[in-house]
Amino acid sequence: MDNSNIILRLKKTIIYVDKVLENFPRNEYILKKRISNCMYDMLEESYEAYLDYENKNTIIKKILTKMKMLDFYLKLSFDKSAISHKNIKTISINLRDITSMYYAWFNSKNETKK
Repeated sequence: MDNSNIILRLKKTIIYVDKVLENFPRNEYILKKRISNCMYDMLEESYEAYLDYENKNTIIKKILTKMKMLDFYLKLSFDKSAISHKNIKTISINLRDITSMYYAWFNSKNETKK
């Protein structure tokens, strides 16, 4: 699997989420900021894991932890009616697929480094 596909998919999801967050209620500023920060942190850590094979699994564990937090923030946003059903469904499908890709990357062996 080409791990750059994860990064590309995450970038596309971030762009979509950024558009959704533009319409976020003003009184949910902290929640909006946490979602945004979480997404960009995952992107940064993805590049780090891509370039630092020695610490790849440790970094991916951090990313998966952030993914769980993001899931919580999004559920909370939906419960507070800050995100529509259509948007949460699209985001959730993308994040589910990205999470699967991270687990595959985590479990992969790096034959080219041997």
